[in-house]
Amino acid sequence: PTSEPTSEPTAEPTAEPTMAPSDSSNCTVGYRNMYCDGTSVMMQSACEDDTCGSCGPTVDMTSLTGGAYVCDDTILNMDTDGDGDPDVSQAMPGCYYDDCSDDDSTDDDGCSPGYQNVYCDGTSVMVQNDCDDDTCGSCDQLFDYTALTDGE
Repeated sequence: PTSEPTSEPTAEPTAEPTMAPSDSSNCTVGYRNMYCDGTSVMMQSACEDDTCGSCGPTVDMTSLTGGAYVCDDTILNMDTDGDGDPDVSQAMPGCYYDDCSDDDSTDDDGCSPGYQNVYCDGTSVMVQNDCDDDTCGSCDQLFDYTALTDGE
């Protein structure tokens, strides 16, 4: 069961949701593999080399994002505003190296300003991105961060 967001971030883990500024520093440099399985976007991290032959566990990004990420054989479609229509379409990256530079950032430190709702749901850390304001009453995407990072 989830709880309503609190109005202040907390320094200690809590069962209550807290708000924190968006931060892109959670990136780990390395090879990743993103591919289609039917219409589902699958993601693997911790790949050993540029062949992506041996990677960490597979995460179903379509399920994780509640259907916001879908694909066909070669195109990745992302519905970032939740209206059911893709806002971003790009070639499916396949095996790639992520240097965590975040080239599409709007400022020099790689962080896009905004609000994020981070809270615990049982043993999972849940993250809502692109929230409209500091109440986090309306956010675009919900992620199970524990599943996305394989529990790290």
